[in-house]
Amino acid sequence: MALLVVHGAPSAEEDAIVGKRVEASMAIAIELSDHQAQALSEAAARLQVPEAELAAAAVRDLLAHQSADFDAAAQRVLEKNQVLYQRLA
Repeated sequence: MALLVVHGAPSAEEDAIVGKRVEASMAIAIELSDHQAQALSEAAARLQVPEAELAAAAVRDLLAHQSADFDAAAQRVLEKNQVLYQRLA
């Protein structure tokens, strides 16, 4: 097992969205299997970025896409069950 500590800070894109510099950040520790740690190291070397930076970017990307995916799935469920919800109201 490998342990990776990722320090997050707002990206330039996030600053632009908010319209001001946000000073909040978070540090997390991630346990990876040896295979996962090796894959992360290889990807970071290939992209010429630090491992922690690549991991933080992956988490930001996941969260950004997860929100859109979740919203779409929730909308489908609401539309599918609209008649049921009206009966229960």
